[in-house]
Amino acid sequence: MGNQGILSDIKVLDFTYLLPGPFCSLYLADLGAEVVKVEHPIAFDGIRKMGPFFPNSEITTYHYLLNRNKKSIAINYKKKEGVEIIKKLIPHFDIFLEGFRPGMMEEIGLGYEEVNKINPEIIYCSISGYGENSRKDFAGHDANYLSFSGVLDLIGENKPVLPAIQIADILGGSLHALIGILTALYARTKSNRGDYIHISMHQASLSVAILSIGDYLANHQNPIRNQTYLSGLLPNYQIYETKDNRYIVVAALEGQFFHIFLKQIQREDLWEEALKKNFNFVKQELKNYFQSRNLKELEFLFQNPNTCVSPILTIKEVFEDPLSVKDQLVIEINDNKLGLIKIPNFPLQFKRNKIYIKTNSPELGQHTYEILNRYSFNDDRINELSSKKIIKIN
Repeated sequence: MGNQGILSDIKVLDFTYLLPGPFCSLYLADLGAEVVKVEHPIAFDGIRKMGPFFPNSEITTYHYLLNRNKKSIAINYKKKEGVEIIKKLIPHFDIFLEGFRPGMMEEIGLGYEEVNKINPEIIYCSISGYGENSRKDFAGHDANYLSFSGVLDLIGENKPVLPAIQIADILGGSLHALIGILTALYARTKSNRGDYIHISMHQASLSVAILSIGDYLANHQNPIRNQTYLSGLLPNYQIYETKDNRYIVVAALEGQFFHIFLKQIQREDLWEEALKKNFNFVKQELKNYFQSRNLKELEFLFQNPNTCVSPILTIKEVFEDPLSVKDQLVIEINDNKLGLIKIPNFPLQFKRNKIYIKTNSPELGQHTYEILNRYSFNDDRINELSSKKIIKIN
């Protein structure tokens, strides 16, 4: 099947590993771009071996979800001959995405200035932990970037807790990189020039804590964990436990929704208490209410479109809920290796354009021959490079 999708004329050289870069290039691939994942034949993307495996399979679920719709070429870019191969590919690509520490790509001869000389129209995007600031040489992961940005201190109750989703990696790194790349693609239509984008996951993490920063700027006091407006202070924006040890969330932030909720549970008397800011009293009354009822008894609240009350579902419940498939939150695909499986749907839906889930995650070097042969490397040269272990052909 030929390439399809909104970005079907865009080609990406993707040097990123693990989560932040691959999540960004996943969206580009789902939008139709040809994403060529460049991996070292030996020091390949560690996520190929990380995390759980599909049942009766050697495919990790993490790698599968992050690298569908992509192609893999295996080139030893630490060798000069490998770098020369990549330089011959650069004129044919639109986007160059990398996620190493600042300076590493310059050391091997593939920094922005060198790549820009070869292809002035290329969009070069770097994702790193701390950008090019004073901590640029520090190794790090999601939790480190959240800690240095102050975000980790905001998460939890009595003490900070590690979030189960990777905020700095995805919200800070992947999505900001995607914004930068798509913006630069648009700008290129006007100037015929590429651009250089550097994403600091540390800096981007701080930027998404915008409401907590607002709390700080109001009085220059550190926001108290679990005591800001949207993290536990308000009774109408709160998590409560039920009698059967399940959890529900009341998120009736606006007055009209909170009033409807109170009317539904026949506790309109709490409205005046909330207006007086007797928050702890209202929270305790609501806590008592929910702890006296099972989750099933609260369905009348969940079914009312104006209470802003919902059960806290598990991932398992989301995937097993028929509405998740009906509403295309989750889609079923028939994978040629794994059979029928469910995966999260691409979250952007377009009226005139379609999103294609075409291929599963590639094996290491699965497309090395295809890509090199397409760009003027003949069989003899490819075999020679393979025998010298400059490339890996699968």
